[in-house]
Amino acid sequence: MQRSGEWRALTWDDVDFEKGTIIIRHSMTKREIEGKMVNVDDEHLKADEIAREIQLTDKAVLILKEAYLLNGQKRYVFNSSRDGKLPISGNRVNEKIKEYCKKVGIEPLSTHCQRRGAIQDAYTAGMPEDQIRATAGHSDSTMTCYYNKDNNSTLSKDLQTKIFG
Repeated sequence: MQRSGEWRALTWDDVDFEKGTIIIRHSMTKREIEGKMVNVDDEHLKADEIAREIQLTDKAVLILKEAYLLNGQKRYVFNSSRDGKLPISGNRVNEKIKEYCKKVGIEPLSTHCQRRGAIQDAYTAGMPEDQIRATAGHSDSTMTCYYNKDNNSTLSKDLQTKIFG
């Protein structure tokens, strides 16, 4: 349920293999600096939220352990440079997702579609809304409710006509 920028900013210091968790404490954002748009590793999160600890599945821990064996000397879990000093770019994340999905024969989705799907799946599984909100990093339940497909119906044509003429 994390934002793409939160995944991109994930460092090996944020991964706790013993507890099977990651801590979301910063995010990659684009900012204009000296007239140029650059990626910045923010030490704060969207909506001034506090860092949050996310429990990982056993499979996710195994995948991260394998990645650590390959890339552990690098700073970022998902990096784009040989020395690991730079995180993977937003465009590259979606390119990689498309590549992996093609290999396994499924339709690729953007990182935001995956986030939305994870939130919807959590609702379907009966996860309490306050837990979904905290895991997704929403400051209040308004946005969390927006992602709930059962709570996300559109206005009928009749109702639109009644309201807007």
